[in-house]
Amino acid sequence: NCNISYDGAWPWFPKYVANGPQNPAYDICNWNIPEMIKTQRAGDYFMTPDDIADAIPNGKNIWDFAKATGVGLTWAFGQYAHVYRTDLTDPNPSTFESFWEDRFAGMRATYITSNTLQMVFFLAASAHFGKDEFDLKAGFEAMKAARPVKLSDFTGNMQTLVERGEFHIGVQWEGEIYLQMDKGISVAPIIWEHRKPILTQTHTVSKYSDPMQKKLALAYVNAKLDPKFMNGAGETFYLRPTIKNAVLPELLTSKGVKNTAQALDDVWTPDWNWYLDNEDDIVET
Repeated sequence: NCNISYDGAWPWFPKYVANGPQNPAYDICNWNIPEMIKTQRAGDYFMTPDDIADAIPNGKNIWDFAKATGVGLTWAFGQYAHVYRTDLTDPNPSTFESFWEDRFAGMRATYITSNTLQMVFFLAASAHFGKDEFDLKAGFEAMKAARPVKLSDFTGNMQTLVERGEFHIGVQWEGEIYLQMDKGISVAPIIWEHRKPILTQTHTVSKYSDPMQKKLALAYVNAKLDPKFMNGAGETFYLRPTIKNAVLPELLTSKGVKNTAQALDDVWTPDWNWYLDNEDDIVET
């Protein structure tokens, strides 16, 4: 038996840095990739993805992209998408660049710059309209061309805004859209295909935690990667699994979602070290 002490008071970066790697603030953490990489850059805080996977039974079943962060192990994910109102758009938008169509002026939505979804949207727009995702000029021009645009702080608020009809097309991840569709709300997704970024649920395990605490943390990660748990996560949150042997719930398969190597080909994890090196310029511009 053990007790789990949970801290939901984000951000966690300053808490890790205040304690240092040898006395970690937490044994395990589930958080956004930019923040965990920022923390790793500040010191030797975490086990590597390979070390986590090798230490747990379900680690042998994970897809390779679950380790792509280079820091934590991703246990669930969903693809990025545009959400649009099916009843307020005619014809319905169908591509990534539809976001910039003149008819959506003042009826577009994205996120504040501290939200990872906006970071990824900027990089995806840079890649789509420029030579690659590092083309800052193309990204700046794309963001400027999208104005005026409504800003949301998180995905739940974005759901509320689209349900109210306060915008017609916006940035979202697929799970939130599928959830609204199944509630009868007139929305649909445009899954991003030119780049296939994913919104991740990723665990880090602290490298220098007490051995027993680390053992329990790894057991927790292993439990999250259990096929039965992953099926439940799909049914409740519309999350996709990162393990090969998971069976997708009907709520996802009915949307065309598949858990196969072919379906996950070209899943893209941005170069977050590059983004952090250029973050001030991106945010301030």
